[in-house]
Amino acid sequence: MQNNSLKKENKKEKLIKKTYEYYNEISISYIIKNIINYSLYFLPIENIDIVELNINYKELIDKINDDYVLVEYNNINTISLLDYINSKEKTNKETNSKEINREIIKIIESYKLILENIEILLLNKLVHYDLLENNIVYNVNSNNFLLCNFKKTILINNIEKTNKYLKYYFKSLDAKIYPLEIYIIENILENNNDLDREIDREVDNKNINILNKDSENDKEIENKKLIFDINKIYNNYIKKYIKYISNLTIIGDNNYINNYKIECKKVLKKYLKVSHKDILFDLKQNYIYWDIFSINLLFLQIINIFITNNDTNINNTNINNTNINNSFEILILFSQLLIKNLSTDSEKRLSIRQIFNYIDNIFIYIGKKT
Repeated sequence: MQNNSLKKENKKEKLIKKTYEYYNEISISYIIKNIINYSLYFLPIENIDIVELNINYKELIDKINDDYVLVEYNNINTISLLDYINSKEKTNKETNSKEINREIIKIIESYKLILENIEILLLNKLVHYDLLENNIVYNVNSNNFLLCNFKKTILINNIEKTNKYLKYYFKSLDAKIYPLEIYIIENILENNNDLDREIDREVDNKNINILNKDSENDKEIENKKLIFDINKIYNNYIKKYIKYISNLTIIGDNNYINNYKIECKKVLKKYLKVSHKDILFDLKQNYIYWDIFSINLLFLQIINIFITNNDTNINNTNINNTNINNSFEILILFSQLLIKNLSTDSEKRLSIRQIFNYIDNIFIYIGKKT
């Protein structure tokens, strides 16, 4: 009896609705729990417990007709990613520069640790696919990050050889920003009911021409022969991306945004005369970059907060500034790395191992200057 009580103390319970996402998290949790030392990197569902519900939960379950289930997670002492990064306050003026340097290093080291978690997922053919700030927590006891909330996690084996499961992951995207290829996949799903049947579609020259226009507000051209709606994808993606990125101090000016638009058009052009099956096959190979994309957006936001909090110590810090104080040069170089991995062209993105090498080279470069 005492052992059962102790086991309960080490768990925390959560009542969740039985949806596709719930069943997905159950299956993903099962896979994760077979990873060696998984509890050092992830916080999956540990148990589903209907039998031992307390009376309040039982009454609630009765009222909602068994649409909910009680699940258990390991009860771990955690804080949020942002709370961890901001956990050390600035000291007096004499040590302010050193404190800022430590905070910058802390941001980069946190990024690397989270990438290691992502790498473990990839080795097990998993993409978290929802790496927002609240789905990453810091384990205070073991000093490492845990990824949690696997409701949207993609089992790559489900999408690699067939297209029939794509709708569960890529239809009706939410408000957050995904890589460009996700919007292409979503639009193909929207326009094609039978993805396993080859469709002979032609490309209208008028639709090709819209990619040569600079205006974001081109009138949407309706053409049922198109495999995907180029106008809709371009406007949808670019507006979301610009809205997010334009609020970041680190970007600096409009040159980056203009170049990004041009690159986006080039990528879309590449797929104009390709069958939907070939497009999907090609885009699905980019899964190794999807979580990296999310983390890069998140850490650009973290850097933006850091710059805002230290605005009296930073003189016009952005990626194009060549007259930057040495204390912040490493932050600029790291930001350039994050931005590079937001490219719409997957061939320009870096793998996790390449990112680690890039970061090592940043420190080697800075070390030679000092």
